[in-house]
Amino acid sequence: MFLNKLDELITKEMIEEKHPGHEIYIIDSTGASLCYGILVLEAAKYRDEGKSIKEIVDYIESVKHGINPYFTTNTLTYLARGGRVTKIASIFGNVLSIKPILRLDYAGHLLVHTKGHGKSNTYKKLLEAIKEQVINPENQTLYVSHSNAIESAVEFAEMVKKEFGFKDIFYSYIGSIIGSHTGPGLIAVFFHGKDRFE
Repeated sequence: MFLNKLDELITKEMIEEKHPGHEIYIIDSTGASLCYGILVLEAAKYRDEGKSIKEIVDYIESVKHGINPYFTTNTLTYLARGGRVTKIASIFGNVLSIKPILRLDYAGHLLVHTKGHGKSNTYKKLLEAIKEQVINPENQTLYVSHSNAIESAVEFAEMVKKEFGFKDIFYSYIGSIIGSHTGPGLIAVFFHGKDRFE
């Protein structure tokens, strides 16, 4: 569920009325899909270590812009259906095997980062994007989502792990909202790194 700022404040007030004395914080993750999941997993880890809710909120706020997601899909058809690319661009892109590489900016808007031509060139450009942003991969998990494309997800994730030395890989299906816009064949990687740029 996506709420605007006013809805968030009203919801917070309603919860506080029902549960007085509880600390409630609103965090704009500026992310999507496993960006949320990473923040939740890390918040739970800090909770289990005995950190206070304020310490956890401060930590999440300090790292949220450093979670970098990169997405690609093997067809433009579904992006055209959702209005993200034109039908003409979709037709020519599919014929020429042009694959968009998408990312989120600092505020959480979906942007085209670059384009690849064919699978191997797209993977190469994804690796270049990861190299530009990743920090200390050997100390972190690489998170990978896909939409009915486990073989491609594993193939690419193993390339990323070999190239950068991530300590392990966590696989998940992409969420239904993003999946409905991209269709089957999407793969996405998420990792800690430099703050996302505009």
